[in-house]
Amino acid sequence: MAGVYEAVRMSLVPEEIKTVEDRIDYLSKSLDELRASSATKGISRWRGGSVTCTRGRVP
Repeated sequence: MAGVYEAVRMSLVPEEIKTVEDRIDYLSKSLDELRASSATKGISRWRGGSVTCTRGRVP
């Protein structure tokens, strides 16, 4: 859990988001938005930080 905390603490989360739980929620929403936008660019799966590209190059 310490690694998760450090990642959240060091991330580019707006300063007004104070609690760790709120920061995790913010990052989760950002990741969901990234996944949704990437679906139109040919990235099909996310697995442990890596991506699988179904067509062309990863942008």
